[in-house]
Amino acid sequence: AGGYNPDEGETPPKPHRVTVKTYIPLDSTTEERRNRIDLGVRLVSYLGPITSLQEKVLEEEEWERAWRKHFHVLHIGKTIVVVPTWRDYQPKPSDVVIELDPGMAFGTGHHPTTRMCLELLEELVSPGMDVLDLGCGSGILSIAAAKLGAGSVYGLEIEPAAAAVATSNVRENGAARAVRIAQGSL
Repeated sequence: AGGYNPDEGETPPKPHRVTVKTYIPLDSTTEERRNRIDLGVRLVSYLGPITSLQEKVLEEEEWERAWRKHFHVLHIGKTIVVVPTWRDYQPKPSDVVIELDPGMAFGTGHHPTTRMCLELLEELVSPGMDVLDLGCGSGILSIAAAKLGAGSVYGLEIEPAAAAVATSNVRENGAARAVRIAQGSL
């Protein structure tokens, strides 16, 4: 601890409790990943007291239900509104509404990089433009590009589950004419 002066009667700050959580897939890489995390935790323990590694196996459905309660309607930029499929929203005429169920895929608009990309799409997409969305996750950027007037959008995703989620979200948003989602890599 630092930032205090005992000569002036100051005491060390109370240590803050920090919890770090990570989610790893149950597959052929699980044991190696778990061992690396355990090693990291043990190395950090040399710097100060730390609790041992705690593990819990989550069923996919349990994880999916847990985060939903924190996902609300999100306004981004001047016109983009991300609406979870399980929430009610009455759009204004100027709203560009993206109805989204990200499932296990990345991309809700809450992460700063996704938010900034949505703001840039709102600013830069012009009618008929071709757009490439690499690592399309939930398909949020692909859908936004199509709804903002892009003529053709190609979304590419390496994770099969995410590609399926993106395809479903594109279809549910009526953007399938302009957007093609593919699973694979360059």
